[in-house]
Amino acid sequence: MIVCQCRCITDRQVRAAAERGADDLDSLARACGAGTDCRGCHSTLEMLLEDARAERPLAGDPRRLVVIAA
Repeated sequence: MIVCQCRCITDRQVRAAAERGADDLDSLARACGAGTDCRGCHSTLEMLLEDARAERPLAGDPRRLVVIAA
């Protein structure tokens, strides 16, 4: 779904940028350009970033551990 009409940025692109470390509107704008023109999408972008932060495992979270079997 397109969330930034001006730049034709999709929710998938926003989520991908968040996975690469974009955690606020400024870093998201640098990562993919979303929200840099009319700014009408800022509330939607904030929600997507908030969702990404909630899904991101915390440091020390056992889900982050990688087990390598020999």
